[in-house]
Amino acid sequence: NGKTAFGLGSKSIHVNSIILDDSQACIDSIKNSFTIKVDNESDLYKSILNIFSDELREQGEGSYLEIQNGVGNNTLLPIPYWSWIDKKELVAQELLKNIEDKRVSFIWPLIKNEIHNCQAFLSGEYLEISPIFSLIDSFGSFSKANHRFLMSATTQDDSFFIKGLGFDVEAIKKPLVNPDLVWSGEKMILIPSLIDETLDREKIINWLLRPNDKRTFGTVCLAPSFANIKQFQRIGAIVATTETIYDCIEKLKRGEFSNSMVFANRYDGIDLPDNSCRILIIDSKPYSETLTDRYEEECRPSSDIINVKTAQRVEQGLGRSVRGEKDYSVIIITGGDLVQFLKSPLTTKYFSPQTRMQIEIGGQIVGFAKDEIDEGAEADKLFVGLINKSLQRDEGWKEYYVESMNEIDIRDRKDNLYDLISLEYKAEKLFIKGDLDKACDVLQDICDRYIEDEMEKGWYLQLQARYKYSISKIESNKIQKSAFQRNCNLLKPKDGVIYKKIDNINATRANRINKWVSAHTDYQSLMISVDSILQNISFGIQSDKFEDALHNLGVSIGFVCQRPDKEIKKGPDNLWGDVDGQYFLFECKNEVDENRSEINKIEAGQMNNHCGWFADEYGNAKCKKIII
Repeated sequence: NGKTAFGLGSKSIHVNSIILDDSQACIDSIKNSFTIKVDNESDLYKSILNIFSDELREQGEGSYLEIQNGVGNNTLLPIPYWSWIDKKELVAQELLKNIEDKRVSFIWPLIKNEIHNCQAFLSGEYLEISPIFSLIDSFGSFSKANHRFLMSATTQDDSFFIKGLGFDVEAIKKPLVNPDLVWSGEKMILIPSLIDETLDREKIINWLLRPNDKRTFGTVCLAPSFANIKQFQRIGAIVATTETIYDCIEKLKRGEFSNSMVFANRYDGIDLPDNSCRILIIDSKPYSETLTDRYEEECRPSSDIINVKTAQRVEQGLGRSVRGEKDYSVIIITGGDLVQFLKSPLTTKYFSPQTRMQIEIGGQIVGFAKDEIDEGAEADKLFVGLINKSLQRDEGWKEYYVESMNEIDIRDRKDNLYDLISLEYKAEKLFIKGDLDKACDVLQDICDRYIEDEMEKGWYLQLQARYKYSISKIESNKIQKSAFQRNCNLLKPKDGVIYKKIDNINATRANRINKWVSAHTDYQSLMISVDSILQNISFGIQSDKFEDALHNLGVSIGFVCQRPDKEIKKGPDNLWGDVDGQYFLFECKNEVDENRSEINKIEAGQMNNHCGWFADEYGNAKCKKIII
């Protein structure tokens, strides 16, 4: 942090050699050391919200109202870089007013001269301010050490080691490894919904997490957040909190197994060896907790860099229950979005060779089980039978696992990704030196040589627009328009956004349904997509995931769909249109308390405004208006 005993900058103590043990676990701590994070009750949160109220409203009127009125905890809005840079002195003054707050005082020495190179995000819960590039050079004891060593069982985030810690790409490409230890431990990865559709998430969670006094081993669930805490508690599972997590782990290690344990967003940092966890459920796809990472995930859904991070986070979770060469565990995958990520050819490639083989092994034994179901066997009994092959140490299973794992090809080349990350780092260094035109040229080179996806091109164009802002505001806004046209999740430019109405719909719903179904390679991939949609259309899910699932539901049943609030930063959350001129307008409030008895005044006002927007754009067109 900014008050390190090793000193900052030129006052840093010189160190000959420095070692980061369990280096992947240090990543979040290092990032947090540069980040100011304060809750919505703090004076700083309120003052920043007030300073940028007009700009935030422009980035999403509905989202701004939710944040302003404290009804959208997971709602996220970025402060536009142009407004942040223009008002950097006001921001600095507010930070100094709150300098006694330790959440500010420990970060201030690091960012006080880099306010203009910071970014800020607001949610209904907190404010987050962080630099747009790593400030690791401030810690001279680390950055200027003669020898730097990273120790890790697995390299969890190569990109951060290059861009965040300043390591040479060649060093990351060629780590020192034990060539005789290709894999360690036994993981039976099962996806029950692929055995039979009746073995869905709800059934597995309610079945395996309920209390059992006869249980002789630990049963643990890793969840991405506390969103489903009521479901877990209703079943009788113990949900660990920050205050109780140590005691929960110790209970498992002492052999107290009657209650299952649920850990939210704990994909690393907890060790559950041997009998402390023989059944591990990984429930749903993990997502980032920081606002910075959440924003990047929303803007770059097809990015190799983002998907690698997600895959590595999943792999961290897979490793919680197998902590040694002789350890073994059954790992059960639930949640349509996670199943889709593990099984889709577009994303399976991001996993390590070891994990890919374990997924393949699980898929093969699930295939054997499906054949037996076709012959009349019961799905539940077959599923239990598969689990018992691991738990009861079936010799046939163990031999099959070892033979398969010994066939792993450990050549896992990421050269293109490393080259891309190196160019990103080069652009950052040029930007820091003030060579802005050359920095923009490097970003353009990335787009030309490595990026085919339009949304991803938009991301790099937005970076160019930020770099250009101090040279030419007109040119910057022009580039920002181009970025937004490619990716509407990015910052809405100051002007030039034109809404394109849903009209002139030609094909029938039946034709559009057929097109959606045909986009899937087989029945299994179709069902994975359906499960993912249905899982995310539920209360407690992050609002953006809910609205995206509602959009995909509309597409799957043949409607032409838009997300106006997301795409042009005004209008309803979701809009569906059909060939006969019938529209459906949705205002989504899925994060509210399910037991609430009424719609509040703010929500009613939002709905009224969005109905007015529809009337302005579509006149007297037929429209069913729905608030969820």
